[in-house]
Amino acid sequence: MNKFTENNFEKLQRLFELHTTSREKLLAADEAREEAVANVAEDLVLTESDLYLQRCEDGLSALQNTDFIILRLANAGNRQLLDAVKSLFAIQGVKKSEVREVVEEYSKNMPTAKEELETQLKNILQ
Repeated sequence: MNKFTENNFEKLQRLFELHTTSREKLLAADEAREEAVANVAEDLVLTESDLYLQRCEDGLSALQNTDFIILRLANAGNRQLLDAVKSLFAIQGVKKSEVREVVEEYSKNMPTAKEELETQLKNILQ
């Protein structure tokens, strides 16, 4: 955990950059998929599970991992780290609602992790 506090929270800043990059990549893939589905025959129906798996391949899993690390660091009990996470949300222009959506989507698809993630979300995203 000390690695994330070194050099003025350099690695933590990088996590927020990875969040932004992964989110932009996923949104572009989602948009391309919506256009492709609109142009394909009406017979093609994607199940919710298929869509989730495609989104994971398009970068959702990287975004989830990044956001989980941010949440875990914020909930690690280190006040400096928590303050840095909160300030980086504003500095990097990352909306807390973005992280909430990613974690909620994961917990919806992985119910065994739901309770732990909800607790961590409450601690950081209030």
